[in-house]
Amino acid sequence: MLTGLTLANGTGWSPDGAAMYHFDSRTERIRHCGSQFREPPQAGSDRLNAT
Repeated sequence: MLTGLTLANGTGWSPDGAAMYHFDSRTERIRHCGSQFREPPQAGSDRLNAT
């Protein structure tokens, strides 16, 4: 389970469909949620949201 979320704005997938991303509007971050759900969410890395 992801923690530290503030304002969930949605989810997205990598072009090849292998990785899921969570978008948090308030923190302006995109969180990598693992590849094909084989990695636990906490193994992903936060990335700044590009504007």
